Amino acid sequence: MNWEAFAAIAEAVGATAVLATLIYLARQVRQARYEQQAAAIRANRNERRQFFEMARDSAYLPAIQCKAAAGETLSPEESRRLLSHNSALWSLIYSEWVQKQLGLSGEYATSIDYNIALAISQPSAHVWFQEYGKLLYPDRFVSDVERILRQADRS
Repeated sequence: MNWEAFAAIAEAVGATAVLATLIYLARQVRQARYEQQAAAIRANRNERRQFFEMARDSAYLPAIQCKAAAGETLSPEESRRLLSHNSALWSLIYSEWVQKQLGLSGEYATSIDYNIALAISQPSAHVWFQEYGKLLYPDRFVSDVERILRQADRS
């Protein structure tokens, strides 16, 4: 066997090894992305569950929300509790929106548009967003919320 044939065989084996390595790395990256996406979804679902359990089990919140919905004046303490609740609500919604923007939501994520529409259907959450959210959150998120508000107004 001459050296040229040996070099050609070695080059073919080297190219095959590089191709096999690239295929392996592509699979690893795909698997890591899937695991990252699954972890993000699990963390988000856990946050949502904890938030709704907190709202359900709160000794204060249901009465405050009923009082606010009836247009009754809230005490300073009740106002503060409702403000904190709405801050947590919008923080959760923003977190979901960011996950969607980053492509981490996956195909099984809840509709961010529906979650926003649901939040703004609550007068105190709507007011919180107008007073604080527009200043706190990035313009793209604010634009999405305002788009959903316009759609709700048309309905």
